[in-house]
Amino acid sequence: MSMLDSLIYSRRSIRKYKKEMPPPEWIEQMVTCALQAPSPANRQPVRFFRICRPDILENLKTAMEDGCRTLLQKADDVGASAILKNVIANYYRFLLFMFDAPLLFAIGTVSSGKGVADKLYSTGILPPEKRTTTDDDMSVGLAVMEWTLKGEELGLGSCILTAPLLYLDRPEDILGVSPVTLKCFLTLGFPDEAPPPVKKKGLSEIYREL
Repeated sequence: MSMLDSLIYSRRSIRKYKKEMPPPEWIEQMVTCALQAPSPANRQPVRFFRICRPDILENLKTAMEDGCRTLLQKADDVGASAILKNVIANYYRFLLFMFDAPLLFAIGTVSSGKGVADKLYSTGILPPEKRTTTDDDMSVGLAVMEWTLKGEELGLGSCILTAPLLYLDRPEDILGVSPVTLKCFLTLGFPDEAPPPVKKKGLSEIYREL
C-alpha cells in the first residue's frame, strides 16, 4: 500500500480531540496544500477562515441555538411528527462538539464571474441555473480533501460539517466574511478517539463502463 493509499484508508471523521493545540505552521501547510486543488477555470474561489475570537464563537453558538428553536417551531406549525422534531433537536446537540474542538474553521467561496458558465448565464445565452454553485461546491470539496489528507499526514484529525448551516441564517454576517458564501465548517486537532472503519460501497456498486 502506498503512502497516499495509507492516508486515504486511515482517515476518519474525528469528533473528540486532545487539548493540545496544533502548531500554527502545520495549519499553514494544510491551507497551502488546499491551494493546490484544481478549480473550474482556475478561479480558486475557496477561502479558509480560522474562528479564534471568543465573541464570534459565542455568537455562532447562540445563532445555532436560535436556529434550532426556529426549526422546531416551524416543525410544529406544519404538524411534523415527533420523530422529525427529535431529529432536529438531537442533531443540533450532536453538532455542539465543534465548539469544543481545539480549532474551528469556516470554509466558503467568493464569486468571481470568470467562469464560462458565468459568462453564458450573464449574457442570457443560457438560462440561469445552479451550475456556478455546483462548480464552487466541487472546488470546496477538492480543497478540503487535500487539506484533510495533509492533516492526516501530520497526525491531525478533522471533521467536515455542513449541517450547522441548516441552523444558521446568514452565518456570513455572524463571522463578518461577506461576500463569501459559507459552504461548511471544519474541526481540527489531535485525535482523542480511534473510530473503526465505516462500511463503504463496493467497486461494482459505484463504477461501471458504458
